[in-house]
This record gives sequence, structure tokens and C-alpha cells, in this order.
Amino acid sequence: MPPAISFRQVSKEFRSEGKAVLRAVDSVDLDIEHGRIAGIIGYSGAGKSTLVRLVNGLETPTRGTVVVNGKDLAELSAKGMRELRGGVGMIFQQFNLFSSRTAAGNVAYPLKLAGWPRQRRAERVAELLDFVGIADKARQYPSQLSGGQKQRVGIARALATSPTILLADEATSALDPETTRDVLALLKTVAYMDDPHGRSKDLEDLDRLMEQYELEGERRFGEDVFEAGADFESAGAFLLGLDVGRLCTGGEAKIVGNLIAALQDDSRPAQRLLGRGRVEESVIEETKKRSEAFAAGFVIGQRQSHNL
Repeated sequence: MPPAISFRQVSKEFRSEGKAVLRAVDSVDLDIEHGRIAGIIGYSGAGKSTLVRLVNGLETPTRGTVVVNGKDLAELSAKGMRELRGGVGMIFQQFNLFSSRTAAGNVAYPLKLAGWPRQRRAERVAELLDFVGIADKARQYPSQLSGGQKQRVGIARALATSPTILLADEATSALDPETTRDVLALLKTVAYMDDPHGRSKDLEDLDRLMEQYELEGERRFGEDVFEAGADFESAGAFLLGLDVGRLCTGGEAKIVGNLIAALQDDSRPAQRLLGRGRVEESVIEETKKRSEAFAAGFVIGQRQSHNL
């Protein structure tokens, strides 16, 4: 069986008058097999979203070949592209809901395009809204929904036509920490629906890779801070406080941010707060890991400056 998604020497360039050519995707070869979970990891502006949008034809490659479910996208007619997109669901970073349609109307839209009869559409929409936990919001418009509720509508819409491929473009980046956890839990439920055991290793591998990637980012930032001549503790506390803020709610973020410099050498302030039940132990552990990574990068910067 051919891969679900196949890229061969795919490049995507953006050109604007009077400016240099921006190459967002450069000579990518990629195969993703059916039934697998894959993640694209990179810094902001690295071309992740562009690569994802090449899969469903929202972007067209400047060079190279994109084959999805056995079909070369460059050879598809407009009708053929619509049919292919029926098998490729997408969850967008900024929700991309129709403001003039209710939650139910947004979920029903791809079904209407696919030619589903009215009664069957209504049944499928009700089933999906119940699955994502917002059946009671069916008649509400996007302006009446929270960010998490909007993304749940987006997930339901992406699943509407029972696609064989589901794309998620930073699906939680616009959400607060608590809502992010809820949406990620929902996405894991979706991932496990057809193959609860076979895909768990993919998710575990991605979790480990993401942690390594984030800590590497902290190390690199530590090097940059030293090169810029910034103060170690103040810069570290600022950066790490923001990151840990994603794990906390309300005033906890500020509390943990103020603790970070102290945690470099002394965990007693953290332990005092733990004793009062104000910060979860997992948050403290996460803070320590990020602090250590940042400190390692700062030391690397020092060594390089002295040719050690």
C-alpha cells in the first residue's frame, strides 16, 4: 500500500515585488504511512504550517510532487481536489469558523458540500457535537463561544466526513493552559478511536521529542542571553516565568516566575509554597528542568567566549 502522504523534492517559495524570495519549504522528501501519527516540529517561521497546507492543497508547491491517498495533487481537477479534501480533515490554529453560521451550521458545512441529505447531515452533526462535548451549544454562534468551545466545533467539523487523514495546525496555540489540556485530551481520544494500542507509541515518541526540543530551545536562549550581555538571573526569570505561566493559572504564574532565579540554587521557597498548596509539584519540577536547560546554555556561551 502506498503512503497516505508522500512528498518528493517539494519546495514552496513566496515572492513579493521588491523583496527577496522566501523559501518556506525546501526540497522535502517525506512519507507518512496510513494509521500513523506524525508531528512537524520547528521554530516559529520555519514553514510548519506551509508544509501542512501543502497536504490538502491550500498551498501548491513551487517544485516537487505531493501525493495524498495515492493521488498526485497537481493532476487533480477542481472537482477532484474537492473530493480529496473530503478525506482530509483539518483543525486550524485560529478556528476558521463561519461567523454567520451556528456551531451546528459550521459542522454541517463540509457535509453539505459532500452532498449529504438534510436528515443524515443533522444526525451526523448531533453525533459529533455530542462527541466533542458541546451538544448544548449547537444553536450558538462563534461570537457566543469560548476559545475552547470554538476549537471543539473545529474538531467536530474536521471529523464530519470521516476523513482518513486529520491535520492539526497548532490546534491549541490560541488557547489558555487549562483549555489546551482539555483539547489535547480530546485529540488523543480521536487518535485512539480506531487503533487504541498501535498509535499510543507514536504519541509517546512525540511527547518525548517535544520535551527534548523545548529544552534545546532553552539552552539556545541561554547562549543568546550571554552573547547579548544580559543579566543571567533576570533574563532567565523572565523567559522561564513566561513558559511556566502556560502550566499555571492566575497568580501562580507570577509566583513561579519570581521563584525561578531562586530555584537555580535553592528550592526552599518552592517547598514553602508547596506546603501551602499554592503551586503543584509538577509545576516546580517543570520549572527546575527549564532552569537547568537555560543555565546549561548560558554556561556554553561563557565557555565559547573564552575559547574553553
